[in-house]
Amino acid sequence: MNQIGAVNQHMKIKVIYKGLSEDQAYQVVWKDHVFDYSPQCQDYDWILVYDEFPKNSVGSVQNQEEVLNCPPEQTILVTTEPPTIKLYPSFYTHQFGYVLTTHEQSELPHPNYRLGQGCLLWFYSKTMEELRSYPEMPKSKILSTVCSSKQQGHTLHGKRYQLTKYLADRLPELDWYGHGVRWLDKKDDGLDDYKYHISIENYCAPHHWTEKLADPILPLALNFYAGDPKAHECLPEGSFIPIPLDDPEAAYQIIRDAIDQNAYEKALPALKEARKLLLEKYNLYAQVVQVIENHEKTYNKAHVLKHRSIKGRHRLRKRPLNALKALWGQVRFRLK
Repeated sequence: MNQIGAVNQHMKIKVIYKGLSEDQAYQVVWKDHVFDYSPQCQDYDWILVYDEFPKNSVGSVQNQEEVLNCPPEQTILVTTEPPTIKLYPSFYTHQFGYVLTTHEQSELPHPNYRLGQGCLLWFYSKTMEELRSYPEMPKSKILSTVCSSKQQGHTLHGKRYQLTKYLADRLPELDWYGHGVRWLDKKDDGLDDYKYHISIENYCAPHHWTEKLADPILPLALNFYAGDPKAHECLPEGSFIPIPLDDPEAAYQIIRDAIDQNAYEKALPALKEARKLLLEKYNLYAQVVQVIENHEKTYNKAHVLKHRSIKGRHRLRKRPLNALKALWGQVRFRLK
C-alpha cells in the first residue's frame, strides 16, 4: 500500500480507469480514504472513474459496465482531456453523481459540476513520502523539456513542437526528450537533475493545468510554462515563469535572461511552497476527498439517480441516438 496519510476509519473508493488490470492492483491512502485500484474490489463506498472504462472486461467491470455496490450519487467522473481532444457527452457524464473537471461549466454542464485544479494524476513517479523526504534535490544539469514529435493542427501540439524547436535551436543547454525525439523510460529522468524545465500545454485556457505544470515542481525544477493563464491563482508567485506560446523570440529571451541571472536559486523558496501545495491540496486524491467530505452539504438533490450500474462512454455511444448526440456535440464545438 502506498501510504499517504494516517488511516483512522476507512472510506473505500474503487478506481476504474482505462488501464485497469489484475497485474496493476494496488491501493493509495489519503487521510482516512483508501483508493483501491483492484478490478475485483466490491466492498467500496464510492466509485471514481478516471476518464474512461477499460476496453476489455476485467474483474467486476464487464463489457464496460460496473454494477454498483454503492448509491449512484456516490460516483465521481474525473475528466482528463481538454475539449479540443475529447468531448464528454451528457449521456456519459450524467450517470455520475459528480463530475470533477478542468472544462468550463458551459462546456461540460452537470448538476454537480466541480472545477478541478491540479486534479490529474502526475507522470512524475516518486511517491509523496519520497518527495517529503527530499527537502533539497541536488542539480547537476541546466535545462530540459519533454515534448513529443506530434504536430496536430486541431490542438496545440503543432505550436508546442514549433516553439520547442525554435528554443532548441537557440539554447545549447536544452536537453529535449519525448516520443519521436529522445526516449525517456520515466519522466523523472528528464527532471531530477535539472534546474529548469520547459512545459507547454496542449490546450491553454483558464483553470486547465495538468501534470505539465506539476511534474517539474515536484523535484524542484523551475518551470518555464506556457498554459493556464490563471495558474498563479493556485501556485505562489515565482514558482514558475510564464512564457508566451505565440511569440518564440520573447519566450527565448525570458528563458535566456532567467538562466543567466540565476533565477533558480532565487525561486527555491517559492518552489518549495508550491510543492507543498501540490502534496497537500492540488492533487487527484485531495480533490476527490474534498468532494466526498462535502457530499452531504453540497450535493444537488435535484440530480436524482436510480440506475444500478454505470457504463463506459464507448459502450454508450453504440446506441444510435447517443452516437448522433456525440457527433452533434463535436460539430457544435467546432463551430464555436
